[in-house]
Amino acid sequence: MKKRISAFIAAVTVFVLSFSFFAFAARPEARQALRLVDKAKLIEKADEEAKQIRKKVAINLLEEGWTVEKIAYKIRQENGYKEITHSEVRKMVDGLGTKLIDMGLKDKRIAVIGENRYEKRK
Repeated sequence: MKKRISAFIAAVTVFVLSFSFFAFAARPEARQALRLVDKAKLIEKADEEAKQIRKKVAINLLEEGWTVEKIAYKIRQENGYKEITHSEVRKMVDGLGTKLIDMGLKDKRIAVIGENRYEKRK
């Protein structure tokens, strides 16, 4: 008898929960929320696909001979050009990030304002 009662209670619970879900899904706000969830899933899928594409591009560049030692900038100086490699740029960017963290700006919003060129203007 107890098994029949618990089975009946479980059936009623499932019915009530499914009825509640359909009543919820019938409301316009609920439909909009479900659409947003679907959009979020599509965006997540697109992000994953973009990540895979970036990985393939990086592999192709490495296979073609691109390395971090390629020249990133050539800066004109009085006695010729100064060449700066990608690894040097990476070190400078990492140094800037480290300094900003040391200044207590981690997880803060900041803006870096300056010339749109590597070298300083005179």
